[in-house]
Amino acid sequence: MSLKKRWITELALEVKAGQVTADQACDIVRGRCKTILTLNSRMSDLKKEIQRIGGDPKGIGKTREEAIRASATQTANLVTASENIEEVRAAPLIQWARSILRQSPIAAPSPEQLACALAIVTGRRQAEILVTASFEKVDDRHVMFAGQIKKRDVDTTPYKIPVLTPADEVIAALAVVKAKYGHLVVANVSKSPCQTLAKVVGPLTGGKLTFRDLRMMYALVSCESERPHMCSTNAHVARVLGHANMESSVAYTKMRIVDMTEAVQEVRK
Repeated sequence: MSLKKRWITELALEVKAGQVTADQACDIVRGRCKTILTLNSRMSDLKKEIQRIGGDPKGIGKTREEAIRASATQTANLVTASENIEEVRAAPLIQWARSILRQSPIAAPSPEQLACALAIVTGRRQAEILVTASFEKVDDRHVMFAGQIKKRDVDTTPYKIPVLTPADEVIAALAVVKAKYGHLVVANVSKSPCQTLAKVVGPLTGGKLTFRDLRMMYALVSCESERPHMCSTNAHVARVLGHANMESSVAYTKMRIVDMTEAVQEVRK
């Protein structure tokens, strides 16, 4: 269990047992959160955790002033992001990922290369690819994904996602990655493994993109490669990334794929 999850759970248990009042619990959360957006998230986490363990979450939440500040901060962040669109060439990255995933065992790529390739073609987070993810084939271009780590964003039920390369290659590559990293706990992924993967992503993208950016790129390319469909970009991003609402997905659309036609052609080969 991560440290974040542990203290939320411990506090929820204290509230349920009557050892801490709702007002006291809210003050504890305020004392542990450095930003209004972190406060916004942790208050929501605490309320859901109290409900999960059968307690009464009444009185747990932000003040009206805090809610206004959180909303204003989110809006300002989205405006800033929308004014700083990043232009990315996706086709070469997809081509690289597909070539890595198709290499024979004789010229086997490293688990780290496979993890980065999986990020490009599945859009999953680092911790999901290394530790929690599992894929079950639906058809050649879709899998059922289980192992979402940010459960406050989405129901934990597995859901279908498109993949930008044949599903069998995705499933085989994940098995290799998990053989090396699957024993880790999610809380430790941000340490050494994260740094190792950054050494692959950095040179691959000329230092311009992060692992999270690969997730964004996947969502935008899959929106086009999955057509015809009637979803807006935000709705598609929310669906394939497992967000509970489109508000969470707006931040993932601050990228423009400058070679979208070529990227989709690469996916559909």
